[in-house]
Amino acid sequence: MKTHTLKLFLFLAFVLLAACETGPVKPVTEAPGEEQAAPVTEEQVSLTQQAQQLLEQAEETDSFTEEADYRLQAAQLYLQAGDIPAAKRQQDIINRLYEGQSITEAQQAGISLLSAAIAIAEKNAPLAQTLISSIKPVSREQQIRYYSLKADLDVLNGRY
Repeated sequence: MKTHTLKLFLFLAFVLLAACETGPVKPVTEAPGEEQAAPVTEEQVSLTQQAQQLLEQAEETDSFTEEADYRLQAAQLYLQAGDIPAAKRQQDIINRLYEGQSITEAQQAGISLLSAAIAIAEKNAPLAQTLISSIKPVSREQQIRYYSLKADLDVLNGRY
């Protein structure tokens, strides 16, 4: 056997061994109909705690506008933490708060941005596209979120 062939063989053997996982493989013991919970990171815990603090502030305020703003911020934190159901609950509460009230363009844009973010998190591209196309961001922060959501939608649609 030539030395370069031996070196190639040893290199390939090393690569194969390095690619193998050394830890034991756990069998999946998931009961039917039972979903496995995603691991919770410190960041998710921190975001959830921040959201809960905002919700406490929302409960303590007398202004429905401030309450809606706190809830909107909390919903965004829940989305960042990956808790879509909690974000949707806050969205429903915000919609009820604004029901029958006159709202500013900035408030409408904030609600629409939240709705689009939830649609993207749920991987509902058609709804997200419809919502994003109707948003008119007012503030610089809203413009940044708007373009970020458009980029997320492009990734979701495979146009990146």
